[in-house]
Amino acid sequence: MGLYRFRPPASGRMGILWTLSTIRNAALVEFGSMGHMVYARVTLERMGVSGACGLYATHLNENDIALGSTDRLLDAVRNVIQKDAPQAVFLLPSSVPEIIGTDLGALARELGGLYPEVPVVAFGKGGFHEVACHGVEEALAVLARELARPAAGQQPEGGRRAEPGTYNIIGSCADRFRFRAEAAELERLMWGGLGMKPQCVMTAGASVEELRTLGSASLNLAVREEALAAAEWLKDNHGTPYVLGCPYGIEGTTRWLVQVGEAIGRKPDAGFISRESAEARQASRQLVPAIRYRKGKARLFLGGPSESVAGIGAFAREELDMTVEAAWRDSPYGNSSTLPFYTERQWMEAAKAAEGAILMASGQTLQWAGQPDTLQIANPDLAWRINPYAPPFAGYRGAMHLMELWANEINRNG
Repeated sequence: MGLYRFRPPASGRMGILWTLSTIRNAALVEFGSMGHMVYARVTLERMGVSGACGLYATHLNENDIALGSTDRLLDAVRNVIQKDAPQAVFLLPSSVPEIIGTDLGALARELGGLYPEVPVVAFGKGGFHEVACHGVEEALAVLARELARPAAGQQPEGGRRAEPGTYNIIGSCADRFRFRAEAAELERLMWGGLGMKPQCVMTAGASVEELRTLGSASLNLAVREEALAAAEWLKDNHGTPYVLGCPYGIEGTTRWLVQVGEAIGRKPDAGFISRESAEARQASRQLVPAIRYRKGKARLFLGGPSESVAGIGAFAREELDMTVEAAWRDSPYGNSSTLPFYTERQWMEAAKAAEGAILMASGQTLQWAGQPDTLQIANPDLAWRINPYAPPFAGYRGAMHLMELWANEINRNG
């Protein structure tokens, strides 16, 4: 790992932890340093995550490392099952066990034989060579593979039997800024546009019981690239169609609703779309004059998760005629040829160049650049986020939120 002026990139272990931390009626046990989990718990509380998954660490001593002893982990899982009666136990990898070659998968199988009534699930992307997005991808895929069950009356080799009017959101995880607000807007759109109810919000609003029903939904919404592996597995093994992507902007949200409708052979409610888009366009009429007369100030610099940056940038450029001068993703994960990954030095240079323009990025970037934190669209975060009802960036309401931010920034820089 190189030297960083700010925070180093989050590891695969952190991506797994963030993904699992919001699952109710579960327990997570890390075979690693006690300090890791104490720090992680504080970070999660700042993100607004608490009271969901039980978080435990075994601690390590010299014998565990030198002799490869795993007794401490086995004892910890036994105590957690007896004390908390979780409906699933997750084994979280950590750097030292990864280095000494501890086989968490084998331990999970051993524990599964001891406690057949409680699924014990191991995860493996905990080394230094994986970043957080790799951990998120693995966690979502493993949860789908290990916990999803066939719908009632459906044989594994037989035909599909889905609950009508239901869907899963896959990829709404605590590593994303305002992840709960974004999921809430998608739920509003799906109910208003298609009359569909969420079965499982994976993992922002999930319980172990809801994860077991993943295979019986009519549709999966994979809202980020890291959710694709889980969506593909559910399609191959449960026959569930999926739509990849998250809606941004006015026209972008309408297109997304049409795409979702096509996936299930239905047309979205035209009245809902008409009302929502008209309201958002009314708001845009107040922004367009500011863009027209202060074109030099209506310049955007965007850095964050690839789906957010691409969606917000397309909305600004294609629907409002704003200029997107620089856009970058905050993780090397993925193979996007249109959206480059910026190293710490590169995003610092971009933030400097954004003086007099509108910079939307992580809380860390905005603080360093002296920009208001109202423009934050990504983590790392520097503030407490305990309000799950903050305005989103996705959907029709997200479009209005973005336009309000941009109008105020154009006036502030004017």
